[in-house]
Amino acid sequence: MRTGPGDVRYPDAVSTSFVLSLLVVVALILGVRFSLPALPSRRHARRVTVADALLVGLGVAGLALHCGAMFFQPVVDALPGTGAVISDINALGTASVVLYAVPAALVVLGLRRQHPAAPAAAALAPTAVG
Repeated sequence: MRTGPGDVRYPDAVSTSFVLSLLVVVALILGVRFSLPALPSRRHARRVTVADALLVGLGVAGLALHCGAMFFQPVVDALPGTGAVISDINALGTASVVLYAVPAALVVLGLRRQHPAAPAAAALAPTAVG
């Protein structure tokens, strides 16, 4: 365990069962989406532009880097040039907040043309976690 501001204790790693359960949930959601052509309904469906897809992709990559640096440090440390970023994220200071908030904002921005529930959920989830 490591400590953060105010002596809050943070786990050093995430359990394998937790990660696997997250992967199963994502796979189930994607499976339902691709196996049921009626989802989303035409009334709620919006086209995704290339720019929006890039924003979401960059945001998800940034959030993955942040989560990886916090909970899977050996994996991220294997990537060249990530040592300083890992240190900044794990310090839980201003740099860590910025490296979390900016990718989260990119995801919300990339979903801005979708049904209002999508950007709302995308904004709520990182806010609850952060």
